[in-house]
Amino acid sequence: DRLRRRALQLEELAMSPESPGLARSLNELGVLYYLQDNHEVAEQFFKRALQMRENILSKDHADIAQSLHNLASLYNAQERFSLAASLYERALAIRQKAFPSEHPSVATTVNQLAILYRKQVM
Repeated sequence: DRLRRRALQLEELAMSPESPGLARSLNELGVLYYLQDNHEVAEQFFKRALQMRENILSKDHADIAQSLHNLASLYNAQERFSLAASLYERALAIRQKAFPSEHPSVATTVNQLAILYRKQVM
């Protein structure tokens, strides 16, 4: 954890304030904290990565869908279902444009949406 944060600091110094590589690192740190059940910190990293990606990439870039999907997964785990659903739907729309319908990224988001909708009716 400390090493990853230090690596991020070095990346921030070496790269421009907003770069795809830095956004990827932020997203990966979000995943790390999510897996450690540190949702508050994970959310901060996911939001920062998403904001950076939205600023520097085209609106239909697959990396934006990844950030949306990850943030949606966090909200789903927190039972913030309406927020999760809207982010999954945005991620799915981008992934459907970026990939063929049978692509694993499309299937993953469809699956997560289905699970979320099932949770809401239970």
